[in-house]
Amino acid sequence: MLKGVVLLIEISLLPLVVFLLLKRKSFDASMVLVVAVCAQLLVFVANDGFLHDWDEKYHALVAKHLTENPLKPCLYKDPIEDYDYRQWTNNHIWLHKPPMALWIMAGSIKLFGSNEFAVRLPSVLLSLLSVFLTFLIGTELFSKRTGVIAAFFLAINGFFLDITAGRTTTDHIDCAFLFFVLFGIYLAIKYYSSNKTWLFAAAAIVCGFALLTKWLPALIIVGLFGLMGLTNKVGFAKNAIATILFTVILFLVYLPWRLYTQQQYPLEFAWEQTYNLRHLTEALEGHRHPWWYYLNWIRIIWSEAIYLVLIFLIWQVFKFKYKNQIILLVWLLVPLIVFSFSATKMPGYLLIAAPAAFIAMALFCEYLLLEFKYRKLGVAVVVAIALLAQRYCIERVKPFYKNHKKENISLEIKRLKNSIGNAPTVLYGNPFPIETMFYTDYISYASLPTEKGMKNAHLKGYQIAVLDNGRLPKELLMDSQVLKIRSLLVTFNPI
Repeated sequence: MLKGVVLLIEISLLPLVVFLLLKRKSFDASMVLVVAVCAQLLVFVANDGFLHDWDEKYHALVAKHLTENPLKPCLYKDPIEDYDYRQWTNNHIWLHKPPMALWIMAGSIKLFGSNEFAVRLPSVLLSLLSVFLTFLIGTELFSKRTGVIAAFFLAINGFFLDITAGRTTTDHIDCAFLFFVLFGIYLAIKYYSSNKTWLFAAAAIVCGFALLTKWLPALIIVGLFGLMGLTNKVGFAKNAIATILFTVILFLVYLPWRLYTQQQYPLEFAWEQTYNLRHLTEALEGHRHPWWYYLNWIRIIWSEAIYLVLIFLIWQVFKFKYKNQIILLVWLLVPLIVFSFSATKMPGYLLIAAPAAFIAMALFCEYLLLEFKYRKLGVAVVVAIALLAQRYCIERVKPFYKNHKKENISLEIKRLKNSIGNAPTVLYGNPFPIETMFYTDYISYASLPTEKGMKNAHLKGYQIAVLDNGRLPKELLMDSQVLKIRSLLVTFNPI
């Protein structure tokens, strides 16, 4: 309760204190404050005492298995029952996402154990760095004041916090992806301002890491790199050569993993490559939405003011042809347009455009406060934008809400060892098999055992356990080799 009260006060006062510091041109102090409050928010939301359903628990389990073999991503480490390699929620070799974010999570789990905070710690750190990179990019393109305001909007953005906490789909994958995209863009900007070769190479390598995190959307960095060359008037031929070389370097970073998985896991590789492309033409896994879905969604995840911000940015580009506003507009609009015409639409897809939206929002606020003819109206609009950001932050952070049911499920899973012991075990009839395999070393299935599965388990030296829900088949009840476990898990419905 006390933490919630403190956070509520900090969220409420942050815009006012940042405004006063900016008025005094204390840019560094205001940025330190933004980062400090953001750190508290991120740690608070990352302290949920359970794994979230979509998609955190799957990413966490694969990352846990990567601690044992970084080159073998798997969901069921040792499958006992038959499985379909095309079902990413129930298969063995798991190539549903590229490995970079999972490797980072695996490092944290290796250091701190199989617990929720170890899963989320990398996202907390990378999200803090993303806020700082937003400040640096805003500063490089415009001014320190712009950078601070943009960082403030990202730091308290409810959707950004949700993603970091694993509370919504694509979770930690998108956190890592956002960081690499921002880092690549920042290095590209610094390269064009200094012309240092190592910055060129570093930007391309980071883009390769982004490709290893979330595949083709990482190419937004290549597009922006080429656009920076055009706006900096380096010459068409020179810019084309630089962009091609940039692309070659990033694919050299990505190709070893692609070639390795293609050779080692040909069935899974071929399926996932096809499946990824199908996102463009088919609405997969129920994610069917109209083409204007994201045009509506941006008011929810960024701010209702985003439409005014977009109009303002377009006006600045077409009237004044400012080169940095052009970069910002392309960064914002390309993901919006591409994903709008993709058949599969998911909320997290637009996260990489959020920093551009917030930098544009910062420019809009500065214009209203410093240049707009109707000063009182401008101040009122800026206050409204800040209040909308605060409201959405509080809605998503939920400072006074705890999901006790899910926390109790996690605690009950951890208590299974008291009944089962440390012997290698296959646990059946478990409504929470993925979570159980993360918190324990057991193999677990929601279904009851098949005859073939029981034979496999015995051949591999596993004991067989079943959660007894009072309705087990007679043959299982009579089988003395099957350990029957009474657990409160059978009283919980899967969430």
